Amino acid sequence: MQLRCRADTIHDIKTFTFQSSQTKDPFKWKNALTDVSMSAAVEDYQTYGGFNAAARYWRIYITETHGGWAPHLAEISFYGHKDEKAKPEESPVVQKEEAKQEESQEKTEEAKLEQKEEAKAKLEQKEEAKTEEAKVEQKEEAKTEAEEAKVEQKEEAKTEEAKVEPKEEAKADETKEEQKEEEKTEETKVEQKEEGKADETKVEPKEAKPEEGKVEEPKEEAKPEVADEGADTDSETDDEETKAKKDAVKQLAVQLGVRDWLDKLKEQKKMLKKENDELKAKVESKAKTEEAKDEQKEEAKTEEAKEEQKEEAKAEEAKEEQKEEAKTEEAKEEQKEEAKTEEAKVEPKEEPKPEETKAEQKEEAKTGEAKVEQKEEAKADETKVEPKEAKPEEGKVEELKEEAKADETKVEPKAETKPEEGKVEEPKEEAKPEVADEGADTDSETDDEELR
Repeated sequence: MQLRCRADTIHDIKTFTFQSSQTKDPFKWKNALTDVSMSAAVEDYQTYGGFNAAARYWRIYITETHGGWAPHLAEISFYGHKDEKAKPEESPVVQKEEAKQEESQEKTEEAKLEQKEEAKAKLEQKEEAKTEEAKVEQKEEAKTEAEEAKVEQKEEAKTEEAKVEPKEEAKADETKEEQKEEEKTEETKVEQKEEGKADETKVEPKEAKPEEGKVEEPKEEAKPEVADEGADTDSETDDEETKAKKDAVKQLAVQLGVRDWLDKLKEQKKMLKKENDELKAKVESKAKTEEAKDEQKEEAKTEEAKEEQKEEAKAEEAKEEQKEEAKTEEAKEEQKEEAKTEEAKVEPKEEPKPEETKAEQKEEAKTGEAKVEQKEEAKADETKVEPKEAKPEEGKVEELKEEAKADETKVEPKAETKPEEGKVEEPKEEAKPEVADEGADTDSETDDEELR
């Protein structure tokens, strides 16, 4: 028996019982298979066997679905046979067909399974690729965050250093001021003690003692003048009084046990001076390095600007060269054209084409006709002479008429004649009408009075 559901997890069958009955009224159902479980979300057939039953009526009793909803059963098929003893013998053709069908079904099932596996593998690959991309993105984000955190830490460290330096300088200045104040207070105490002792030694027996209850104030004149630095050393410029005062101060310091303390204070002063000098040197070195860096940057900028200017100059030179080359090429072309025109002027004309010869002949014919007309007009003007004037001789007039006719006969055939096919007739200078060179209609020196 084979069952197929719609691959719907809500309506797919979960458990069923397969029953059979020989009679109809009433049905007597017997269980062939009991509490058979089916898997959900499967589109293919699910096959169940391993039972032995013979009946006329069969029933599938569905007891549960995967989603609790009504069952949806798409297809069902049965395949059974009687006992082998009663089984009829099948022909080999039928057996072959059945075997082919079984093989085809197995192949289709295997192909479907392979397709499903391939689809699952592709999905898994896509998911793996997505997970890998997500991991790579996370790593990149972590790297960027770490780099940003490092940069922020560096900036914070720089800001803290910038904040700490003035604080340390301020602290050093405060400690110096405190030490100076302490030294001043100790010096004032020592001076007061020395003044008190000096006053006691200076008191004469004759002088009256101060009244009881009254304390004599120390005089300012009695204060020893002590140098700020190196007060315990004798200098060449000190006079005898200052030397004596210094010696007295030394003795008092030794008596009071303050000498070592003063030496320590001096050493502290020296150490503080050294530290101050070192700090100043560091600050100056930093400032110098920054100035050097700024100078280097400015030099780099100036060099870049110079290089840019050089490149611009090169580009301008290249442009000018291109322009000059273009000009030279234009000049060469102009020279070539001039040479061509000169060659065209100088070289003898080649045999003109038939069309050109025809046009030239027509133009020459027109010019000849125009000149003949001018001559005829001139003759007409001459013939219009008043009757009072002397008439020309009849022989000469006839000669002029004959010349004019001869000119006309010379000009007319030139326009009518055509060149032979394949041959180009060269323009003949003889065909031109014989006309006076310049001013034919004007009076010449050779003309006699009658012609004039």
